[in-house]
Amino acid sequence: MPESRRHFRGRVDAALENPRLQQALTEAMTSLRAVRARGFESYDFEAGREDLKSRRQSNLPMLPELVQQFRERLEAVGGQFHFARGAAEARQTIGEICRRAGAGIVTKSKSMATEEIGLNHHLEGLGMEVVETDLGEYMVQRLGQHPSHLLAPAIHLTLQDWADELGVEPDRDAIMGHARKELREKFINAAVGISGANAAIAETGTVMIVTNEGNADLTITLPRVHIAVFGIDKVIASLDDAVAMLRMLPRSATGQLMSAYVNWVTGPSRSSDIGFSPVIGAHGPREMHCVVLDNGRTEMLADPVFADALTCIRCGACSNACPAFMAVGGHQFGHIYSGPIGLVLTPFHHGLEAGELPNSLCTQCNACQEICPVDIPLPRQILEHRRRGHRKTVTKRALLEVWSRPGAARAATRLAGPVSRLFPVGPAPLARRPFRSMVLTGGTGGRPVTIFASCLVDRIMPEAAEALGISLATAGRSWSIARMWLRRELER
Repeated sequence: MPESRRHFRGRVDAALENPRLQQALTEAMTSLRAVRARGFESYDFEAGREDLKSRRQSNLPMLPELVQQFRERLEAVGGQFHFARGAAEARQTIGEICRRAGAGIVTKSKSMATEEIGLNHHLEGLGMEVVETDLGEYMVQRLGQHPSHLLAPAIHLTLQDWADELGVEPDRDAIMGHARKELREKFINAAVGISGANAAIAETGTVMIVTNEGNADLTITLPRVHIAVFGIDKVIASLDDAVAMLRMLPRSATGQLMSAYVNWVTGPSRSSDIGFSPVIGAHGPREMHCVVLDNGRTEMLADPVFADALTCIRCGACSNACPAFMAVGGHQFGHIYSGPIGLVLTPFHHGLEAGELPNSLCTQCNACQEICPVDIPLPRQILEHRRRGHRKTVTKRALLEVWSRPGAARAATRLAGPVSRLFPVGPAPLARRPFRSMVLTGGTGGRPVTIFASCLVDRIMPEAAEALGISLATAGRSWSIARMWLRRELER
């Protein structure tokens, strides 16, 4: 059953009214924005974006051939390739590999692809203990939640939330010490380690895994079997393409010049040919499997509006820049994949209904595309999902019909302003006077700034535009309202 609008609105309202969530989001998001800005002080963002965008887009038409080439190279170095058309097929394949390995404990490093296919629940249903070893994923798993951010799964939690769950002092060292103690035994006893992949390199059959915690190293080297799970969109042509990604990914994600760990895995350990040492992990995994997932990606590739979404490098920068995400968090703003890119991916991976209500949180401010390291046209793609798949109530259809006729829309909004204050039906009645009727220009000096008052600001929140005008004037900047077709109405 799809979620009702009433229930979704209740979740959003609860998020806005949750002081701990608001504290966590404000602290985390402002910090991520600041460190990203510092990360690009030493590197030309526009030049790096143009290079990476060109490389990623040039790979798209060749994607089926690159996947086949990756398979050939992987098998040539002793790895095993498995193609999964959908989530169920991927779960079945991974479950069978784990069963053959005699897995009682399965350790996992951070992987959104495994979240996408619902892997943990499936393996637990087969009687296996699945242990998330990324610190954020570890906490989210303990709380019975899903990750709320592509990069930082527990971004919605405060330090006190962590301390309360673990029963320790609200101190980072105490939290990490507790997790390290619990996880060490799991690493040693796991028969299978599962990871994602940031890239799969067709020319060598190599999987690249980028992390900031040592848990991924332990996950892919200590168990006898390593399984890497990733979408076909992660397959790239060359090592040069991977290096271009490494120049942009850490800076866009965490503001680092380079992530703490970059693993290059090319097949299983060669030393397994001479027998496995009784010392755990001394020679690395005996088997290395790559489960390569389609799950709607081929459909996306064939759609000229959405194909660019497959160039995403999962840095999470679009979420960090998104005002709506900062207001309510990923659990309200997405399904499995959250943030602006999640709004684009969800209908392909999980169906239109799964993405419909979160899609309504997008304000079309364009911040996501401006910050995207591969310049994905996310606002346009989000709008296209709305056009294709959103259910429209009778009221919404009537409003859209009126809005499509400028004369009728102007007359209706003039009438509705005072009436909506007498009979309010929601938290935001129409303003008595739109912003465009209040003032045209303001401030003096400096380079001029043009304010485009959107429908929402113009008709419902003119005070927000007024505040912006005051701020600009205080900063010594002159400003004016964007004119276009507005000119005729302003002159009437």
